[in-house]
Amino acid sequence: RLAILRLIPKSMAPNFVVTELLPLSLALIFQVDGQPRMSLVWLSIVLVIAQRTYSAWKVDVIQRNSTKKPVEVFDPHLMKERYELIALIFIGELAFAAAGPSDEWRSVGYCVFAMLAAFGCFLLCFTARHPQVLAITEFWSRSGVHVMTGQHFYLGLFIAIPAIAAGYLHVAESMERIEEEGNAGKTCEPTSSTLLVMSSAMFLVFSALVHSMTQSKRETLMKQWQLVVVRFSAAALVASLYFLPAWAACVGEFPVATFTIPLLFFFSSCVEVWGLQEEGYSFLERHKRLITVQRLKPLQKGGSSKTLGLNYAPSVEDSDLV
Repeated sequence: RLAILRLIPKSMAPNFVVTELLPLSLALIFQVDGQPRMSLVWLSIVLVIAQRTYSAWKVDVIQRNSTKKPVEVFDPHLMKERYELIALIFIGELAFAAAGPSDEWRSVGYCVFAMLAAFGCFLLCFTARHPQVLAITEFWSRSGVHVMTGQHFYLGLFIAIPAIAAGYLHVAESMERIEEEGNAGKTCEPTSSTLLVMSSAMFLVFSALVHSMTQSKRETLMKQWQLVVVRFSAAALVASLYFLPAWAACVGEFPVATFTIPLLFFFSSCVEVWGLQEEGYSFLERHKRLITVQRLKPLQKGGSSKTLGLNYAPSVEDSDLV
């Protein structure tokens, strides 16, 4: 760690010492039962997040007050591509959790629930707020503070999504253990879905925080805060599954959370897609209009409708949109 200090520019060295080197060193010095003192580790994490956010805010202020052309400190398209790729890879890990606990037909339901959860995560991360179809501005293109805060929220997603896969695997291991023991009066373990419930609620909370920074370009059926409340409400419903009594926590051989969580994922994404429609303007109409605009782009560059195979005369409304 000290060797890395030589490679850090002098302007960053004080921040590195205050936010990382000093707290982590103290955590190792004041150990508890051979383990680092976690309060100091968490302090280091909070200081790093605060320092990164403050630096981004400082850059925004300097560029806002400068008369020169703003310098693009963050590449929004590159960062968006990288972070969404990592999220997609983690969602793919849920497919490994869909491997059934046994070769019997009873594991088919478990596999279906795990794959539906993976598909629900994909809908909530990507489809529910598609920027081209739903006319929104994502936080990557807004400001440095939005970019930095979004990175921190994505960190929560990167923790929650693999934890959902681990939660389904924990349920599968519990089902296999009950099957091997041959307990006739025991169908499932209610506590086996604890990790699944907590990680799913965490996923909904952090995905809601990520999407709370998006900005709608037009008047929609639901306001931004209403859309965020929908996802927070889904998170609260998922968390409430933890408090179900033992007699209500299982349906047959499966914990209630294994199929309730995918349903809440789908419900939340459908409500948000509907709520982001423009008033008096359906999702399908907007999609058709987007295709029309894409076909009109060659016409602006000197092409012809015959070349495109179109017999189309753009109206005043479409020309105004272009």
